[in-house]
Parts: sequence; structure tokens; C-alpha cells
Amino acid sequence: MAGKRERVGTKTLALLGALGILALSFMPSAAAWKAPAGAQPSGQTAAAPNTLTPEEKAEGWLSLFDGRDLADWRGVGSETVPERLWSVKEGTILKEDVPSGATLPDGQPVLGGDIITRETFLDFEFAFEWRVAKGANSGVKYNVDETLTSDGRPSRGTLGFEYQLIDDTGAAEPLTAKQTTGSLYDLVPAAPGNAARPAGEWNRSRILVRGTRIGHWLNGVEVVAVDTASPSFMTRLAESKFARIDGFAQKKKGHIALQDHNGSCAFRSLRIRELPPDPASPAAARPAGSRQARPPAGPISAAGPGKRIGIIGLDTSHAPAFARAFNAADAPVEDFRGFRVVAAYPQGSRDIESSTSRVPEYVREMRDMGVEIVDSIPALVKKVDFVLLTSNDGRVHLEQARPVLEAGKPLYIDKPMAASLADVIALFDEARAKSVPLFTASSLRWIPGALDLRNGAQGPVKGADAFSWAALEPTHPDLYWYGIHGVEILFTVMGTGCRSVSRFRTEDTEFCVGQWEGGRIGTFRGLRSSEHSYGGTVFAEKKIAYLPMGSDYAPMLKAIARFFATGRPPVTPDETIEIYAFMTAADRSKAQGGRPVLIADVLAEARAEAAQRSR
Repeated sequence: MAGKRERVGTKTLALLGALGILALSFMPSAAAWKAPAGAQPSGQTAAAPNTLTPEEKAEGWLSLFDGRDLADWRGVGSETVPERLWSVKEGTILKEDVPSGATLPDGQPVLGGDIITRETFLDFEFAFEWRVAKGANSGVKYNVDETLTSDGRPSRGTLGFEYQLIDDTGAAEPLTAKQTTGSLYDLVPAAPGNAARPAGEWNRSRILVRGTRIGHWLNGVEVVAVDTASPSFMTRLAESKFARIDGFAQKKKGHIALQDHNGSCAFRSLRIRELPPDPASPAAARPAGSRQARPPAGPISAAGPGKRIGIIGLDTSHAPAFARAFNAADAPVEDFRGFRVVAAYPQGSRDIESSTSRVPEYVREMRDMGVEIVDSIPALVKKVDFVLLTSNDGRVHLEQARPVLEAGKPLYIDKPMAASLADVIALFDEARAKSVPLFTASSLRWIPGALDLRNGAQGPVKGADAFSWAALEPTHPDLYWYGIHGVEILFTVMGTGCRSVSRFRTEDTEFCVGQWEGGRIGTFRGLRSSEHSYGGTVFAEKKIAYLPMGSDYAPMLKAIARFFATGRPPVTPDETIEIYAFMTAADRSKAQGGRPVLIADVLAEARAEAAQRSR
């Protein structure tokens, strides 16, 4: 990571103690740290690449790469791996030597290309083999929360403690001691004596995190030994680029990340084993005369009547992410209104494997936050006042929403609202019949600047081009699964009034042209082979404005909190129905070779079908 300079916030260092920042000092020797049995690296790889010996399995080691696929990894803020950057070749995870795309002034990518483990870890030993090409620069990060980035957006590169991987002799710029291979990047230099092998050759590394202690090994040599109880870490952190990033050094159950920086690098034999907490881990030391540091405040997962949220569907990363935001001890009352997630029902999709496989992990995360797990939706609605329906599978939303509507609980439904236009209409019809507030939206509706443009900040909007990732899911209409994000951006700036849709496609691209009343034209481009990205161009009367790529969940969650507090949805049912009619008409246009399909026609058919379902 040498040469990278993330932007940092402006909070003062006085907050660091309250955030539970770790303290660090060099250990006098490896013997001062009694590692768990078998944890001390031997410097030898006993098994063939990407395999575990029976002894390693017995010791609790798990493989994170089988040499064939990236099933245990995903992109940041995504369920897919950035395939333009990462691939599996000859039994290795290969980071291609291709440009990462647009960068910020500090060199950070506009869209992060790091990949992270699907699982999260607290105390662990992680072993891996790696090599870098001439001049390449990468790293392995740990203690990673994908929502923590240098500018607050989840699409950026990850932040976390980093085991530096770099071509020490071929780097483009001179390296400081804290930028050399094996260092705890920008915090602790690797021990003198270069243990790294030349560019192009394989190296063996291990990271051990237990309690307040961190160790790095390189080719059998211990190069970093950190006791996180010394006040020297406070000094080192204050001198680093991470000094003002809130929560950076706070220990957490985090992901492990492989970094996208520059040049080509490869990984193999990635394996991990979780460790029990270290009972001998010392309490954090304090500088003389300083106040007693408070432990980091945990989530608050309890609330009184009128403030209790329940979640349905723990098969998506949205569920724990939303809960963390609402339940954060420092969640601003003016934004989140004191609402807390107090209970959750896990069942989401019944048969989409990428969804069902995640439920156990997210159940653990919710329980770790103190959220009660219940065994049915009727049991859930008895315990809460409001509901977030986050099930990843739109096919089950009407069925899951009905008990909530019957109980009269205001309801937010995550994207996709349903798997058919008829179900979308039926949901609104049944909510209206029971006078229950209901809305749905993608978080990209709150992409910076979009709502201001819609409201006339640069005069009337004459047209717009929106784009987003558009991965397909066979059980859903083509654009419902991921394309909804870009279509929502388009409607956010254009508003309602679309008359017809024409759709054209290739293997990697979707392109939809919508004709709005008044002669306006809006387009949506769906991406499947370029950057995993979101944004658009808005043609307003006074200015052509560009919507920045990406958004985070916070603006949407604040809108949900206002909705729960007031009962007034931020998106009208008519606009949501038209969004789904646009995507449905796009499917029909594809089937007809790109011929324009009238929105009115698909709406009439869907309304008739919805009426049958609601009887």
C-alpha cells in the first residue's frame, strides 16, 4: 500500500480512547508471547498448494481457496468479484495488471477493487502464499469492516490493518521502513533483515490476531510482534494516515481483504483457523495522567414501544448492515429517531443458494448485536412496531408482507420489491386496503445530487442516462435483481411519465431507451463486464450534471426513519409501480427484438393479474 493516501475525517484525536483504540509496542522476543499450540509458523508448507493435511484439519484449519473458484470471496459492497481485476488461473487467485479505473486525487480508486472474505473473524491465524510481479504493490488487510472507508462510501477500497506486500527493490518510489514487505502498513515496520523473496517468487506469510496481540511472519521469520497494550501505539496511530478515521483501530469481527492496488500479484494456499480469546491479554495501558479509556460502546438492541424495528430475511448483507446503523450507540437521534432493530426472522429465499448459504452467518452477526431471533413472522410482529423486509428473493415478499400488513405495522421492502409487476401492484393494493404505510426503494435513489436535480436545482430535467451493475438471477425478471439500482437512479431524476421502453442487449450489456411524455428521453445501461459501478448523467436546462458513482446506505436509512416516524413514504406508489413497469416492458421488448413496448399495456395486464391475486 506504499504511496496510497486515504482521505481522513476531521474528528479530533481525543476521540481515540473512547473508540477503544489499541495500544502497541514491540515485543522483546517471540518467547514473550506464548502462541496457541501449533500457531507458531514452522516456515514449511506441509500440504500441496490449496490443500490441507489431516493434521491441519484436526487443528481447526479451514481453506479459503480450493484452487478452482472464488466461492469464499466477494467484492466490497457486492456479492460478486470484480472479474476484470481478479480471476483464478493455474490454481492461484490472480490480481490482473490492469488499471483499476478512475482515481481520487489521493490515488484511491473511485470504485474499490479489493475482494473480501464472505466470513468475518475476531481472533484467528491466517496463512497464505503470495508473489508479486516486478514493481507491484498489494496487501492483505484484516479487521476490515466494509462499511468503514476513507470517505464513508462502501464502494471504496477497504480499510483495516494491513500486511504489506510489495516488490521492495522495484517499487516506483523509495519506501519508508513502514512500507516494506511484512510491515503493519504505516504503523509498524517489519524487523530489519529482508526476508522477502524477489519479485516473481513465492513467499509464505502468516498473520496471528489474538486478544490485543498481532503478529506477522514472513518466510518463517517473525517480522512484526505487537502487544496492543502499550501507549506507543497511540503515538504511532496519531502519526499515521489513519489518525482521524473513526473506528479504524477498534478491534472488530472483520473481513480479510486482498488488495487491489497496482501491478499483478497472485495468492494460493489461503487458510485460516479461529482461535479462542487470549485470557492473558493485558488491559490497555494509559499514558501517565490520561483518563481511563472507556471500552467501545456496543450496539443498543433494545427500545421501548413505538421505537422497535423487526427484520424479515437474513439472507442478505443489507440486514446486518441496516441493524448496525440503527443500533449504533452513537446513531444521531435527529437522523435515526431512536429506532432500534430488536428482533429478526431469518427465513428469506428458499432456493437461491447464494442467499440461503448466508443465513447462518448473518444470524450469528445479529445475535452478536443482541438482536432476538424469532421463529415466525407472526411472532416477530408481536414484538415490534415497524418492519424492514430485507429477504433477497422478491418472489416471497407478498407472502411475507401479508402478516405484517394484517398486523398494521408500517413496512419498508428492500429491493426487489417483488418478482413480478403484478405482485408489486398487489402489495400496494393490500397495504392501501388496510391503511398501512408501505414503500420500497434502492439506496441509489439517494445518490448525491439526484434529488436536487429532480427538484429543479439546474432547471427542468430534459433527459438522463443512468448506469449500474446488472447481474442476472434466473428466478427474477432480468433487471429486477441488480438493474433496479440504475433504473431507480433514472426515475429519481426523470420522475414519472414514461410512455414506452425499447431494450437492446449483448452478453455483457443491457441498454434501455425510455420515451417520456413531453418528448424527454431517458436511458439505462446495465453493466456486467466493466467496473461494478453506479451513476449517471443528467441533462438539465441550465447544466449537464454528472452523478457520482456510488452511494451508501445512510441517506436511505434516514429516510426510512422519517417514514416510520411520520407514516409518509419518500417515494409514491405510482412511481414505484412505474419503475417496475419499465423493467417489465424492457423484458418484453427484448423478447420482441427491441421493439418499443407501451408502459400502459404492461400495467393493464399486471393490474388484472394483481386483482386476481388479492381476491
